[in-house]
Amino acid sequence: MRVLVGMATIEGREKTAAAVVDSLLGQGADVAVVHNYPVTPYALHGGAPRRAWVSVDERCLMIESHSNLGDQAKFLPFVEEVREAPWDFYMAVDDDLILPDDYVATLTRWCAELDAPVGVHGVNLRDGRWRGYARSRDVLGIGKALAKPLPVDILGTGTACWRPRHLGLRAEDFGAKNMADIWFAIALSRARIARFAIPRSRTWVGVHPYKRTIWDESQRRTGSDLDNSAVLEATLREHRDLIREARGVIEAAHAQGITSP
Repeated sequence: MRVLVGMATIEGREKTAAAVVDSLLGQGADVAVVHNYPVTPYALHGGAPRRAWVSVDERCLMIESHSNLGDQAKFLPFVEEVREAPWDFYMAVDDDLILPDDYVATLTRWCAELDAPVGVHGVNLRDGRWRGYARSRDVLGIGKALAKPLPVDILGTGTACWRPRHLGLRAEDFGAKNMADIWFAIALSRARIARFAIPRSRTWVGVHPYKRTIWDESQRRTGSDLDNSAVLEATLREHRDLIREARGVIEAAHAQGITSP
């Protein structure tokens, strides 16, 4: 079984990004890291800065974006590489996670069992009047324990796993940066593909408490390069019905009787 993991990182997260890479390599995955700043972080390869495509380890590739692509940079390896490559699973991961030793095995096992994209973080959009994304959703977050897989409208791409055959993403599937979860949900909904949050304990995956995150900056509407609040709300208002319409497919798959692998 071959697994390719895509990760985007930013300056200031060298240590946590390196820890995520080490964990994934130790679990047998191949890793491609896209960095959204000019110089490869020292901590990821233990040497002088290197440019462009760099093999840090025979199973780890560094990709320099030359521009800030935001969180959707984690999909760059999938769009450019996986379609014609022999990987069985693709995973997208954030650079601030604390991963358990069975992370890769668990996500790929559930992905195979459900034959659908899966993850640890998910969101369901509520019925009724739209009151903004923060107040019109129910969150199945990383810190919430689940006893069984649950269908979700929006799969968090920081902890996502799927088979390359599930969905052939193109660069044009992604619009404004720092909205990878939304663009991924729209692409899955257009293809009528179910997605699930997987069973886990409350502490199975941890998160480093960075102060500057896309969510925090957007909720405070700081106007920074991480603030996507305006385009996020506009995109969700436009595509909310499409995302929710896919729920019928998801619920039908769920009703077939899903058991633990």
